[in-house]
Amino acid sequence: MKWASLGNSILPRDKLLSLSRTAVEKSEPHFGSDADTPRPFAKAWMEDDDEFSPVKAQYEIMLKNVGGTHAEQWKKSMEIHNTKK
Repeated sequence: MKWASLGNSILPRDKLLSLSRTAVEKSEPHFGSDADTPRPFAKAWMEDDDEFSPVKAQYEIMLKNVGGTHAEQWKKSMEIHNTKK
């Protein structure tokens, strides 16, 4: 059974999205990117490199389960502009 099938009974969607944004923001200083990159998470997402792909895959699963509108809002807040992937 997938946890996502339980919907909001495990973790409300808004809390999930909020926690995931916080996790990204807290992790960004540790990406090792140059200081000129304001959103290293978004840069890694768009570059789609092998090292980041397992992380991206987990976020894509989360986004698939929260619905299109919420996923697009989350991507926009993370400054991820290639919303087709």
